[in-house]
Amino acid sequence: MRRRCSTRHRRHRRIRRALLITLCALSVLSVSSVLLQRLSPSLFRASSHITEANTSEQAAQKTLDLFQQEARREMGRRPIYPYSVISGGVRSGHELKAAVEQDPIVALHYAGFDYAHARLVQLLTERTVYLSYRIGNRVYWTRHRVKLHKGETLLTDGKMTARTRCANRVEEAPQQESSSMEPPAAKFDEPLMPAIGPGLATSPVPFRTSLERAAVAPPLNMYDPIGGGGWTPFAPPPLPNVCGISGTKKPGNKGTAVAGATAHTGKSKNKNVDVCGGGSTSEVPEPSTWVLMITGMAALLWMARHRLSPATLLNHS
Repeated sequence: MRRRCSTRHRRHRRIRRALLITLCALSVLSVSSVLLQRLSPSLFRASSHITEANTSEQAAQKTLDLFQQEARREMGRRPIYPYSVISGGVRSGHELKAAVEQDPIVALHYAGFDYAHARLVQLLTERTVYLSYRIGNRVYWTRHRVKLHKGETLLTDGKMTARTRCANRVEEAPQQESSSMEPPAAKFDEPLMPAIGPGLATSPVPFRTSLERAAVAPPLNMYDPIGGGGWTPFAPPPLPNVCGISGTKKPGNKGTAVAGATAHTGKSKNKNVDVCGGGSTSEVPEPSTWVLMITGMAALLWMARHRLSPATLLNHS
């Protein structure tokens, strides 16, 4: 009977020790996680930052898609042709007058236009005319005739006539201001793509950035001692380079101390060479928090195993 009570007592004592060790380990983990969350909250919020970045990228992509759709819709309603005197052309005398008031190049090109008698006309047959075109802030005239298609709309006041789609004037006789860099006649009939710019074009590959992002670890759920659905990856941060040891300048020497090597102008031949070639000084790093925690856990487990070993239990009994 006494032996049975002694065995039960030892069993209860081992259970109490195991529970105490487990409680200590959980306490150490909880305190370490709290300290890490206080000292470096960016590690715990890495997953939330990445989620916010992905949301921002999706919103930017959605905005870009809407902009491109609107540009294509506007392109269908009012195409833009190259070498236009007025980008997008004009549909009435009022639009031409507004463009003249805003652009001095257009005002000079349409000097003397009678806006009160401006009207739209359509070509009943094809015609070949001399056409004005714009390059930058200069307006030139073609040296060769350009074909106007049947049904094309023109704006005229009875003396001056222009194409409505580009505001380029047309004349039956050749004009003096011409250029040796005259574009081919076919270029005047090729509309441009929507001017969204190369920076707004949709990339054929997924969006990437040169900034490094922390790896996302799965949430601990119900086993998370802190809560919040995230945890720090169980790996110590990379240690800094400790190879760069700079030379020191001794008093009395007239040399120049350089990081990684010391040069002297006298007879001294002492040299300090940086074997790593980094060219910068670094301090010896201190052990990280995770290394200290792992060491403490290993010590606790070793003590628990030593105390619960059969030889130790026999000695206590």
